[in-house]
Amino acid sequence: MTVPSNLPSSKILFVDDEIDHFLPLLGIVGDLVPGIEIYTASSGGEGLEKAFEERPDLVFLDIRMPDMNGIDVCRRLKEDPRTEKTNILFLTSWEMDFRSQMEAIRLADDFLRKPVKAVELATRIRLMLRLRHYTRHLEAMVEQKTREISQQRRLAARSERLAALGTLAGGIAHEINQPLNAIKVTVDGLLFLEERKKELSREKLLESIKFVSSQGDKISEIIQHMRSLVRSGHTEDPKPFSLNAAVRSALELIETQISSHGIMLQLDIPDDAPRMSGYSTLMEQVVINLVIN
Repeated sequence: MTVPSNLPSSKILFVDDEIDHFLPLLGIVGDLVPGIEIYTASSGGEGLEKAFEERPDLVFLDIRMPDMNGIDVCRRLKEDPRTEKTNILFLTSWEMDFRSQMEAIRLADDFLRKPVKAVELATRIRLMLRLRHYTRHLEAMVEQKTREISQQRRLAARSERLAALGTLAGGIAHEINQPLNAIKVTVDGLLFLEERKKELSREKLLESIKFVSSQGDKISEIIQHMRSLVRSGHTEDPKPFSLNAAVRSALELIETQISSHGIMLQLDIPDDAPRMSGYSTLMEQVVINLVIN
């Protein structure tokens, strides 16, 4: 993993009810750690306001403060989406009881005890900022890989559908050939009568035209059905559909392939099978994949 060596500029917030005593120390820390902006607050309430406004990378909290103690401030920061990923360190001289120690360890990322020297504080800031920088870099890598995997899954799903369509090609041709042959036979019959100068009643001509039109509608339905099977997604809401109809429709498409391999498929489904809510084309894909596999 390659991580840039130069850390970006960072904001650091110190919250302490005796913050004036820390100002000389913070001045030295600012010189020791270039590229940081230091903000201060003298109470828990003020600290929350500045944290929400400035979105600091690190927050140092005194635990024992009069209006709102550091643990409560830390809890509020962790619960708010604006600051939930902010690194928080407790910096206090208060001797905590065991329960407070456990709560502090659970909430905060680190703990320093007063009095603290400038070098020690600067070193801890450097370490926490570098850790934060590495963490952000890793999160960005994970997000990128997640997007790549999601894209690969979508492509794989589409490839599976296309492969299934390749397998269905023979069945589709067979389904279309049936109405096409019927159209050809009807039209050839009309031409034969015309060539032989045979009389053709108006009723017979209309009947033939209607038959040709109905066969054309069948071809259109088959093509439309195949288009629905290759769609990469669904823009409509799920609808109730007949499970029996979906199964029969799927088996009709692969009937030719099954027969060409000498396989006899027996369909045994109850006539009163309940209707389902969803996408009938997805159910057909499931049936087709099961039978082909």
